[in-house]
Amino acid sequence: MINQILAILSAILAALVYGFVKGKKSIEILENEQAAKQVQEKNKYVDDARKLTDDERAKLVQKLTKKRTE
Repeated sequence: MINQILAILSAILAALVYGFVKGKKSIEILENEQAAKQVQEKNKYVDDARKLTDDERAKLVQKLTKKRTE
């Protein structure tokens, strides 16, 4: 009787630990996906900036520094 109760409790504990570890890995995967999306977005801005002409780049820098000083 006691052995059956202990077996049930250890099965429940094992399930909880498994769920916790699996949940933690899922969170890590989501964080990695978010980081990858941020890197892709930054790369997109870098590529867009490379396509600008010198005049367009100067205007953009002027606009951004003006906003920063305000």
